[in-house]
Amino acid sequence: MFNVRGRSIRGSKVFAAILSFGASLSALAGVGGPYGPPVSPEQSRLLLSEQPEVLSSHCFWGEPAGPIDGYNALAIETHVAYWYTRLDLPPGSRVVLHGKFPHSRFMSLTSYGTFAGQRGAPIAGYSDYEIAPDAGSINPFLPGARRTATNRAYTLTLSSDVDPGAGLRAPNTFYVGRAGETGTTQTVELVLRVYRPDRNRDVSGDAGLPEPMLILANGTTYSG
Repeated sequence: MFNVRGRSIRGSKVFAAILSFGASLSALAGVGGPYGPPVSPEQSRLLLSEQPEVLSSHCFWGEPAGPIDGYNALAIETHVAYWYTRLDLPPGSRVVLHGKFPHSRFMSLTSYGTFAGQRGAPIAGYSDYEIAPDAGSINPFLPGARRTATNRAYTLTLSSDVDPGAGLRAPNTFYVGRAGETGTTQTVELVLRVYRPDRNRDVSGDAGLPEPMLILANGTTYSG
């Protein structure tokens, strides 16, 4: 199985940095309190108590941070949910994520690692419009695409290899390997963000959470 550690984003340095940055923005904007303003009534399904269990206790992604019982832990971002995972990638391995584009204003996945002893350094990321959909599916975030399309699947790969550079990257692939360290197990952090779900959708934009599959260098696979 995956060696997934520190599943809750609230315990991570990445989250602490985001929270600190958001709090600073709140102070500048004159937003009262450390949790920002209440979410609007039309977004009532952003409450954690309103979420299906699969979104609040996923074994890979943990529980979402952001909308907490009507308030947002990330200060002025009142219509966003974050999911965080930290995992160890053995040499030559990769994690394949099968997901669906949410019914929302924006989504992204960003990877973070440790460089020069400092955790939480961004490595690579994909915003919604940059992700190629699976065959037969639609990316609803592209210009002219139908936002309400039902066929909205995508596949992303988290590779333990070093980024080969522009023109050499495989489609929909994060390269999170560090030069000189690909022969060892590397720790990677990953954050999924979903902003402003459509009315009456849950915090994932009714997309659920991307399901992971670990593929080792010898081809052995592990799911879940």
